[in-house]
Amino acid sequence: MKRLPVIFLVSAMMVACSDRPADIIPESEMVEILADIQIAEAYERNGNAGPEFNGANRELIGRGVLMDHGVSVEEMDSTLAWYGRNMDEYSKLYKKVDQRLAALQQKYAKAAGESDNGGPSTDLWPYGRHLVVDRNQLTQGLVVNIQLPDISPGDRLMWKMRTHGATRRRLILGVDYDDGRSEIVDNSNSSPELWVETSLQTDTLAKVKRIFAMLDVEHTVPRVFIDSIQLLHYPFSIEEFHKSGYQRKIGAPARKIVEVEDSTKKEKQDTLAVAPPAESANAERLNLQPQTKTPAKRTK
Repeated sequence: MKRLPVIFLVSAMMVACSDRPADIIPESEMVEILADIQIAEAYERNGNAGPEFNGANRELIGRGVLMDHGVSVEEMDSTLAWYGRNMDEYSKLYKKVDQRLAALQQKYAKAAGESDNGGPSTDLWPYGRHLVVDRNQLTQGLVVNIQLPDISPGDRLMWKMRTHGATRRRLILGVDYDDGRSEIVDNSNSSPELWVETSLQTDTLAKVKRIFAMLDVEHTVPRVFIDSIQLLHYPFSIEEFHKSGYQRKIGAPARKIVEVEDSTKKEKQDTLAVAPPAESANAERLNLQPQTKTPAKRTK
């Protein structure tokens, strides 16, 4: 077997490296730009009541960040177009953006004198971080089932992701407890925001046995791209505990004592039973016997 010349190997390496055009914004700078845009948008959202933060405001914020980094709109557009054709690179980019934002959050929290316990302790998401929903697929989302997660009673869960191309997104996040109860939060979102999230506060007196979640998207474009999927686990916080207001509790069936009588003995059994209707329950409690009509006597 002939050995390839050194010149040929160097040329092959240059061709491989040339897959990334030289005129697009470097990855390290893109990470800083996208992180700054998300921080600026978060400040704007918190400062306004909500409806005022429209597409015009978002465009002004984006242009301001680009000017601060010395990048033109055309350079940003061409760079994003290249990432749109290279989804693997896009996934790597946003993973680094998330890491950058997490580092900045810890930095700002430390500067403000806040405890590190306010941040997420773990990411419980066990599956792929990215998903493509195609118009021709039978399913338009995903269903998640995580058995026996390592979390403590009273911990908080947050399911978040970034979506591109969805006109409406519905997120359902729920838990099953070891005592048979369940709790869910249902969040539907049709805003133009790329990020969508929902959070659930777990019960302080029960152990979580299972986490389940469902994502359903509606879209008019052929494909919806979903990335940066995270299921963040936060330790118990008394401040956050009192903020849970849109959760729905589903109780376990109640036990009742049913008297069973046979020919030899009368015993009581502990069993699950369906609660009787309100009228029959009241009649039983008042010890009322059903009235039967007797036929009237005929008079000659």
